Amino acid sequence: MAAWMRPLLPSANKFVLATQPAPMPLLTLNEHFTSETSPGPATASHFVLGDIFPGESADTRFLRASIRQDMVDVAGMLLKAANYPNGQAVP
Repeated sequence: MAAWMRPLLPSANKFVLATQPAPMPLLTLNEHFTSETSPGPATASHFVLGDIFPGESADTRFLRASIRQDMVDVAGMLLKAANYPNGQAVP
């Protein structure tokens, strides 16, 4: 991961680059974004498109499924980047 992509952490009135990913966001991604039916992607599709209602159009169902799959894909990419910054596994 490029240095500019790492989050900045406050430290004594100055910012320093984080060398290790924070554990809670990684645990959240692992717990809530593992599949399209996981709580994270489902909540995201409800946030963007509103609640599911009877008679929803095929286009809306397709868009809802696309949003869910995109959320799973992005979570996987974030986990991969966090676990392999600069191509090396984090101990």
